[in-house]
Amino acid sequence: MPVCFLGVGSNLGDKKQNINRAIASLNSSRGVRVVAVSSFLRTKAVGGPAGQPDYLNAALKVR
Repeated sequence: MPVCFLGVGSNLGDKKQNINRAIASLNSSRGVRVVAVSSFLRTKAVGGPAGQPDYLNAALKVR
């Protein structure tokens, strides 16, 4: 089965919950399974409007 690595992130609302919902949505998709999730990493927003909240990011290994 092919392997894919995805980067996911959120800087709005409940960031961790948003990422967990994205993972659940991927897992509920036919033919897609998230097999590993990195630790979460907080980063500063780069570009865009000033004053944006920090991002919460993770990498996913998907089959």
